[in-house]
Amino acid sequence: MAEVFVSYATEDRARAKALAEALEVRGYSVWWDRKIPLGQSFDSVIEAAIAAARCVIVLWSRASVTSEWVRSEASEGKRRGILVPVFLDPVDAPLAFRLLNGANLSAWDSGTPHAELDKLVERVGEILEHRAARESVVGVADAHGSASIARQRHGFRRHWLLAVTAVLLIAGAIYAAYMVGTLGRQSTSHRVDTAAAPSNAGAAKSEPVSASDASGISDIIPRLPPSILEAGMLTATVIAVKDLGLHVAFLSSEQAAASGMPAGAVVVIAESDGAGAGLHVRDVIMAVNQHRIASEDDLRRALGSIGRGKSQFVIKRGKETMIVEIVCRTC
Repeated sequence: MAEVFVSYATEDRARAKALAEALEVRGYSVWWDRKIPLGQSFDSVIEAAIAAARCVIVLWSRASVTSEWVRSEASEGKRRGILVPVFLDPVDAPLAFRLLNGANLSAWDSGTPHAELDKLVERVGEILEHRAARESVVGVADAHGSASIARQRHGFRRHWLLAVTAVLLIAGAIYAAYMVGTLGRQSTSHRVDTAAAPSNAGAAKSEPVSASDASGISDIIPRLPPSILEAGMLTATVIAVKDLGLHVAFLSSEQAAASGMPAGAVVVIAESDGAGAGLHVRDVIMAVNQHRIASEDDLRRALGSIGRGKSQFVIKRGKETMIVEIVCRTC
């Protein structure tokens, strides 16, 4: 089922579709089309969709504020703490929802950037990440059986959280030790220094691991000066997209803090004469051709989806989210 459920009045179907498409191009799965399959009841299909959703968006308009269906769906989203209000018209939300701040898209035109749309997308991402983390914790508790859950309910929650914190600290220490070891093996590692990459012309000219890679994507082996290794800086895998003249690295928050670059799928090299010249160094790629990027594996799959012709990149440049279309004639 879809991650995001959009609640709206029938009169606002066109605007609901435009918003759903704006979210889908950013990599989110959206349930909004209320066409009910033959042989199924309207209410059961909607109940299943909203129960499976991790985020509920309600579109308040002149029509929806009087709709009992919309109010009921919004109440369910509010009860679960996953409701995001959006105002399509200058109206007051029903009394039960007036304390919730909403995005104002009354002046938004489909297909154009808008500051309120960026805020909405950011909030949806926060809710989905929070729900995913919560479900992961619940899954761990279930795996230990009902006895551990009962103990947690009777006053042991604090000790459980301390244990989780300790595990995370140990994992962090192991990761740091691994990264230090990686620096010692730099001559054979397919990694590049994240701080030096944007200004290091040698890295852009490095030989790919496999020049015949069918996808046009490969790690690169940079020629790093000894001073970088002596500085003990963090490293990150850089993925080269030869046909676009791009080099992209997925940086964790720790790597980003150490390198001065943003976190996520960051463009570290963008050749000015490449097909991907519409992207800039420090751009964060959020999705490619509707493939949302939340990990290095996601990044590889997304870049692997690029083929001959037009591809859509959803990027974050500073505080602005935008869509960049890139045409590759040699992919």
